[in-house]
Formats: sequence, structure tokens, C-alpha cells
Amino acid sequence: MLSYFNDLKDHQLIILDANFILIPSQFGIDYFEEIRDIIPGKLAYIVFKSTLDELNWKKIRENKKVKYQKQLELGLQILRSHKFYEIPIEREINETVDDFLITACQKLLNNNFKVHLATNDSRLRSRAMKLGMSIIYLRQKKKIVSDRFD
Repeated sequence: MLSYFNDLKDHQLIILDANFILIPSQFGIDYFEEIRDIIPGKLAYIVFKSTLDELNWKKIRENKKVKYQKQLELGLQILRSHKFYEIPIEREINETVDDFLITACQKLLNNNFKVHLATNDSRLRSRAMKLGMSIIYLRQKKKIVSDRFD
């Protein structure tokens, strides 16, 4: 896994969770711009294949919900309009996407990468914070904030 990140050692890695990708379409907030304002240095936005698979699975599951379909398409369109790194690593069969993200962040942190997990999932945020990870999230549906532990 670490070989995908060799050229990003001097970057702040922003690991995007599926729900975070939908923020622009759900709340009209440009998380790219807001993260740039709160995290210094070079930024690298990371999306794992497992996260994109989760979004595609939700698209199939929610296929009758037109509003969700539009939010998803707009969220993906906005993501694709910015530079990001799609990492083709998949989760284990019995592993949840949340478990996968926690494990991936821990591996990167253990190898001295600067990692920030961007998620609105309160359970995932809580787990990550207990492990001392830096978290980026939407506060009060208005502003992107960071709880940093670096």
C-alpha cells in the first residue's frame, strides 16, 4: 500500500470518506477551498477504491431516489474537477469501509505521513479521534473544521 504514496511524503494527505464527497451537492460547500484554508502546506486528496465502490453501491441501492442520484452525480463531478489520487486498494471481504479507512490511516501515520481523515460519519470520527487521528468534518452544516492532533 505504501508504494502508492512514495511521491506524497511532503504532502498533507486528505483521506476522503464517501459521505464527505457529497458535501458540495448536499450543503453547497466547497470542501476543497475550505480545507485549503485550514490545513497548511501541500495537499493531496486521496480516495480509495473501496470508497468509490461504496458510492457506486449506494447509487444502485438508492436508484429510485432521484434527489440522492443527483447529489451523488454532482458530488462525483466536483471531485473529478479537482486533482485527487484514486488508490486502487480494496478492503478485505469481511472488512467494513470504515475499518479499512482506519487501518489505512494508521499505516500511513505509522510511516510518518501527515494524514487527515475527512468524514461526516460521527462513529468513524469518534473512532479516529480515540486513536489520535486528525479529523476534518462539517460543523453545523455550514463550515469545514479540523480537529488536529499533530
